Amino acid sequence: MEKALAAELLNAGAMAQYNEFAKSILSNKLILAWILKEVTEEFKEFSVRQIASEYLGEQQDNSEKITGDDSVSSIPKEGAYIFDVRTHAYAPHISEQEKRRKVLLDIEAQKDYYPGYQIVTRGIFYGGRMLSGQGGTEFTGKDFDSLKKVYSIWLCLNGPEYIGNAISKYEIKKQDIKGKIPDFPESYDKMTVVLINLNRVVPDRKGSLTRLLNVIFSPEISAKEKIDILGNEFEMEGILNAGKELDTMCNFAEGIYEAGISKGINQGIAFQVAAGIENVMKNLQIPVEKACEILGVTVDQYNKAKENGIFQEEKLNC
Repeated sequence: MEKALAAELLNAGAMAQYNEFAKSILSNKLILAWILKEVTEEFKEFSVRQIASEYLGEQQDNSEKITGDDSVSSIPKEGAYIFDVRTHAYAPHISEQEKRRKVLLDIEAQKDYYPGYQIVTRGIFYGGRMLSGQGGTEFTGKDFDSLKKVYSIWLCLNGPEYIGNAISKYEIKKQDIKGKIPDFPESYDKMTVVLINLNRVVPDRKGSLTRLLNVIFSPEISAKEKIDILGNEFEMEGILNAGKELDTMCNFAEGIYEAGISKGINQGIAFQVAAGIENVMKNLQIPVEKACEILGVTVDQYNKAKENGIFQEEKLNC
């Protein structure tokens, strides 16, 4: 399960905080599972691997990354807003009558702690969009009891040092002002906003979620170091072998260039390049474009290698 994560870290390098890289990393099931275990009531009793393999997305989906829901929320006269990562999970063992309850998720990466507004306010707005957007999709007519709970989870990647590494939740709670109205929490527990403040300077507890995220999104730690830390500190032993395997592929691609790619190479080596890309596609269950990106090869180069054994473009960038 760690192969895709190793590939993402090697591909992102020091640019893990950049939007497209951050969204891709946060789409990894293991990372999402770590977040859900730490910040949700529905999944806190389950292991990270169990959440990743059994409860994220559809059960028949065996890929290492989530299949995202529609990332654009568009309402007439209210404009369109683009979410970073939108997906869903199925909360287990809710009741005997309802074994699996769908939970909608929004994960956002924010580089600035104060971008001109309070992040929690934006989180409430995004959560509200996820609630109102369920009309006609998750329920129809007046079947409001079918409204799914939503989580809007915000990662502040460079939070202030005075806050340090912190996680806060904002939820809907019932307060009895006079008397006591019968309580059915499932009828109003429909939205939670979570803020995760990350600061790499402040010491953090090993094995914690904030430590994990600080390592992953640190521009100072190399991809190889990140893979070593995740493998040794966060019980992701499989990422160590995956990282070595992918690093070997990158070295192989670099070696091909050194052998004279710009001048043209023989057909046998070219087909090895094509075979290596196809192996990455198969093992990581990713399309050719992503496999080529991981190995620093363009799709055009891959096609040329497969057809006639000649690369004519610039040096591979692993």
